[in-house]
Amino acid sequence: MIARLLLSLGAEPKLDFIPGAVEFALPFSTLDDALKVNDKLTKLERVNFVKANPIRVVVGLGYSGVELAATVSEILKGKGIVQAISVDSSILPTAPTGNKEAALKVLKSRKVELLLGYFVCRIRKSADFTSFVYQSNAAAKEADLVLWTVGNKPLLPQLEPSGWPFELPVTGRGQAETDETLQVKGYPCIFVVGDSSALRDPKGKMLPATAQVAFQ
Repeated sequence: MIARLLLSLGAEPKLDFIPGAVEFALPFSTLDDALKVNDKLTKLERVNFVKANPIRVVVGLGYSGVELAATVSEILKGKGIVQAISVDSSILPTAPTGNKEAALKVLKSRKVELLLGYFVCRIRKSADFTSFVYQSNAAAKEADLVLWTVGNKPLLPQLEPSGWPFELPVTGRGQAETDETLQVKGYPCIFVVGDSSALRDPKGKMLPATAQVAFQ
């Protein structure tokens, strides 16, 4: 008999809801992803040594997207263009105002081009290293590399065989509903942490799944 059960399954990038994203975009979620991104950036730097203004596109402007865009721009050192795309009208949509202002200051200092209010609806590959990112207004953006930081899929639902009803209380995103101690509601012996858990504030609003909120 198990006295206590701790679930820490995390999440995986969700790219399959955009045509071409799985094939032509690089996710940025795990350490392995980060190593692949670094390797790709290094290879492109050699290939594009004589190319004027190579373009790197970061999709998503949450915490990961902002940090990635700033870092890629720093790596380019002015020898290329970094564009950051978000469907929201501002960066870090769930962050406090102070965090947004600080992040905007960094992105501006590193000359990251912000494309806000755009939805990437398709990505396709052409010759060389060029991808085309299609926006909802049918305009196309050309890029040498597309980096993906939006859409995570919690792995918790995979514990149940296909077709079975999931017994734990979960949100629409597949995260377990927990209290402040990360104890699953209705299951005092089960705790869920990380991307597999979800917590509401006293008003019933879902809290952002960030490290800052976890520490608070």
